[in-house]
Amino acid sequence: MTLLKTNFHQHFPKNPDIVYDCVKIAVLDTGIDTTENCIKGAVKQQRVKVVKSFVAGDTSADDDFGHGTHVASLLLKVAPRAKVFVLKIAKTDEILSIKSITEAIDYAANELRVDIITMSFGLDRENSEVQAAIRNAFFKNILMFAAASNSGGNLKVKYPARKDEVICVYATDGSGNAFTKNPNNLTSSSFHFATLGVGVKSSWPRKLQNPPLKLGEASERRQTGTSFATPIVAGIAACIIEFAIVHGLSEELLAVLKTRQGMQKTLLKLMVDDTPRSGLHYVHPWKMFEDDRSALSIVYEMTEILKS
Repeated sequence: MTLLKTNFHQHFPKNPDIVYDCVKIAVLDTGIDTTENCIKGAVKQQRVKVVKSFVAGDTSADDDFGHGTHVASLLLKVAPRAKVFVLKIAKTDEILSIKSITEAIDYAANELRVDIITMSFGLDRENSEVQAAIRNAFFKNILMFAAASNSGGNLKVKYPARKDEVICVYATDGSGNAFTKNPNNLTSSSFHFATLGVGVKSSWPRKLQNPPLKLGEASERRQTGTSFATPIVAGIAACIIEFAIVHGLSEELLAVLKTRQGMQKTLLKLMVDDTPRSGLHYVHPWKMFEDDRSALSIVYEMTEILKS
């Protein structure tokens, strides 16, 4: 995460002259603890916008499990100017309701009209109701990212990550080496994106810390898995969109960038080395600015990528 700040975020103007709509990201997870310092600040800045529960019998979007808080906090760090919409679909990572998932995807697509949906969960089997919601979002050109799974070679990539409408995300360590519990690359897609998902530090609900923290101590925790790589890639995608807007990419090509195919090509060309690592396309966003490239040259290359 330090490399992101020093080698990626520094290239984004803090107060761009151009006025633009912030990239909107919906995170479907276990809710959020808005009392944590970094999240509390984002709420005050109105960067955490809608906090809504789709869990039956639970009107509160408060996070009693920790997973959602960790994921949402990562998004806020990686995409520091995006607006994050928290949609609670589960109380834990073990009980997933088809109804909750479907309603949350539809709400994100139809009501919030987000640019990106990130889903750090997976189902063993495809479901027609969820798939209908995913296809609805896909045809609205909403980018969707989902975690591959943490089953190693024992099970295949989970649903919805294995579907063509969704960008599947695998995990690596901080050097780009594959996470040992990544599933085999058996999706129909030729893109196998991966990024940091091992030992990722982010916010954790203070009430869930054991032993209790000392007064003033930051409530954080390191987590490992494709669930935690997924919001990082989603946040990077948001930054690419913002960069394109601020530096004058045409409206026509911006619309292409916001499609699954357009974003995949852009990630592959600007942020991934030519040779895959362990069969994965390791996303390291600072590659985009190698050799002190100017914003103009990057937008020119982006234009060529999206026209191809």
